[in-house]
Order: sequence, then structure tokens, then C-alpha cells
Amino acid sequence: MGDPALVFVHGFLCRPDDWASQIAAFSPSHLTINCQLRGHAGLPVGEAPLTVDALADDLCGLLEDREPNGPILIGHSMGCRIVMEACLRSSVRPGGMILIDGSRLGEDTESAREMYRNAINRAGYNAFVEALFDGMFMGEHPTWRQALIDGAMQIPSEIGTGLFMDIVKWDCERLEPALREIEIPTLVIQSTAMGSGGRRRLAQGEQSQFQELAMRLARHCTSVTVHGAGHFCIRDSAETVNDAIRDHIERIHTARQ
Repeated sequence: MGDPALVFVHGFLCRPDDWASQIAAFSPSHLTINCQLRGHAGLPVGEAPLTVDALADDLCGLLEDREPNGPILIGHSMGCRIVMEACLRSSVRPGGMILIDGSRLGEDTESAREMYRNAINRAGYNAFVEALFDGMFMGEHPTWRQALIDGAMQIPSEIGTGLFMDIVKWDCERLEPALREIEIPTLVIQSTAMGSGGRRRLAQGEQSQFQELAMRLARHCTSVTVHGAGHFCIRDSAETVNDAIRDHIERIHTARQ
């Protein structure tokens, strides 16, 4: 299997099988590494705190064990934070990065954490998570929707709450510095935007605030908008996403020649 290796990192309370369409498409021609994060899909949390930093360190350890040549790190949702942080920490230099439907949950740590802490306390953890995932589907009910939500609900509330609050902290304190420091070719694939009314699909020609931020701060960043998809565009618009991944791989290959 050829270079570059493709390293996939799933999102908050999600599972590696979210990447099934990408693994099927790329494994015949590339080494594909589909990460299963601690505390998710039945894996124990372990001794280290479950934070973005700790999960990025886990990814760095995996890269150092496998030693792929110029891998492309691909994250979805929370996975975007993990691959950005790992990119800046790993002794294995990535050849590129792809951020799929990332977002920013706040800019000021204290006010953002207070807002989400109050929301969790008002609704209760299970209702908060169910509403969070409901918003990702825009009212649609694909056959795999309930299994995904059921899997999220199996993760204990103390784990999910702690990790979610750390994501908020990372967004406020690390997102902008990380984007500025990243020097490898980066692709943003975006299907939704976050607003005061919740998550929504992007209109034709529209970019999300996350896209605009990445394009402004990252040095070598391109962007693709996937129209008509929900947050899980890697599943419900898999071919469009896969085509964008192929194009990014080709751009990186061409630039190296």
C-alpha cells in the first residue's frame, strides 16, 4: 500500500466506524489507520485525563509506533482538535492535514464554559447529549442515526462532561494559536455552521466561521464546502468527501515533485 498513510480520528462520543466509507475507498491504495480513542466505543479511559491534549498525545504515540512516511492526519469534529494538536507535537512530521466539519465552541474560556455547564445542568447530561446529536442531523433520520446516539449514551456522563468542557477550553485557548503554527498543507471540508440557533447546513457559496478562521490563519489552507449534508458528511456525502480527500492528496503529491 502506497504513501501517504491516512490517519483517521473520529469525533466526540463517536466511533471509528464513522469512517467506514473512507476506509473502504482508500485502503486498497493507502495505509489507513483508523484510531479508536480512549473512553470511546468500549475502550477504557486509562489513567491519563481524557482531554484534547491527552488524546493528541495518544495519537503522537501511535504515529511514533507505526512510523508512517509523511502521513495525512484527518479529523472529524472533535477529531479536528486532536489532529491539529498532534501535528504540532509529533516527532513524526505529517505531510498534510484534513479538518472535516470543525467548529469553535467559544472564544472566552470562563464565559463559554459557564454557558455550557449551565446548559448541561439545566437539561441533564443525557438530554444535553441527545439534543447535541439531534442538531447534527438537521431533522433527518438515516438508518444509522439511532445506533450512533445509543453509542454516545453508553459513555458515562462524568467522562463525556469532562471531555466536552475541555473541548470548549481548547477552542478558546488553543484553536487560533494552533492554526497559526501549522505549516503543512491543510484542507477544510465543511458541511455545517454553528450559530445562535444551533447547527445548520451551509448555503451555496457560504463558508462557516471555522472555515474563514482556518483560511485566514493557516499558512497553506484550502477549503471545500459540502452542500446538503449534515454534520456527518463523512457518511451521508461520503463520495463528495472522498473526492475532496483525493484532490488534497494529489495536490500534496504534485507539490513534492
